Amino acid sequence: MSDEWRVLTRAELHAEGHDEPAIRRLVRHGRLQRMARGVYLEGPRASGAQRWWQDVAVQAQLHPQATVSGQAAAAVLGLDGFDPPVPISVVAPSDRHGGAGVRRRRSVEAPLEVRGLWVTAVEDTLLTLAEDLSARPGCAAAGSPLDPFELVELAVECALRRELTTIERLRDAVAATTARRPGRAVLCAVLAVRPDEPPTGSYLETRCHQVLRAAGLPAFRRQVELHDHHGRIGTVDFALGQVVIEVVGERWHLERFGPDHRRYARLAAAGHRLLTFTFDDIEHQPGHVADATGRALRTRPLC
Repeated sequence: MSDEWRVLTRAELHAEGHDEPAIRRLVRHGRLQRMARGVYLEGPRASGAQRWWQDVAVQAQLHPQATVSGQAAAAVLGLDGFDPPVPISVVAPSDRHGGAGVRRRRSVEAPLEVRGLWVTAVEDTLLTLAEDLSARPGCAAAGSPLDPFELVELAVECALRRELTTIERLRDAVAATTARRPGRAVLCAVLAVRPDEPPTGSYLETRCHQVLRAAGLPAFRRQVELHDHHGRIGTVDFALGQVVIEVVGERWHLERFGPDHRRYARLAAAGHRLLTFTFDDIEHQPGHVADATGRALRTRPLC
């Protein structure tokens, strides 16, 4: 969040030496904006994603015992598929009265402080995430809507990749909640079908996995280290038998253009069938991804 603005309560303004007439003068002169009863914004009212951060900060001041939850917590934590702005929600401890728009729930883990905000722990966030999800694009440029299962899966793979949680901790969190908890069933389903493989390496790799699964293709191994008679070739995104898939993200692969293509040449020389798919392929042409992969599997042995 920017240092050019602050969200303050009336009590905090009093502590800084501003009495009620002074607060009214600051509001009148535009140095403070009244955001809600007893809550003020100091500095300019932003727009876009920056305004979203201001609104989250306002909610945190309005409900000091509550924590940011759901999609907003996923966005604050930086989980794939949940970039600001997303709907803002807060959750209060189950033994407190939350008021309008605030949910009461007992947390599985203690909340985290991220960028000056208290947010639900990663396990709680992933449990709560599916409560209000509807099908929507996974990111601003995605061409096809993703369902709640796919959106939660994106967040789970990101959390595992960044070592914010583990499969064991997620399973423990599910076991510690009742079947009636909204969102639990979706997380259970994601964990139930997840292969015993490393996390995907990026948002786009998770989306590629989802596209291949939706087409009914066999599950590929992830983050596979391959070798030839010269030694280690490198780690590829997906491999199954002699078929190798590399997901080409524009910025990353432009920076590694030379090394990547030398690696691709070694893979081909070692007898691998290499498929490369771009963001546009995966998000806008999933039929091409599935068809090309299916044909490659039919022309290369799986063992």
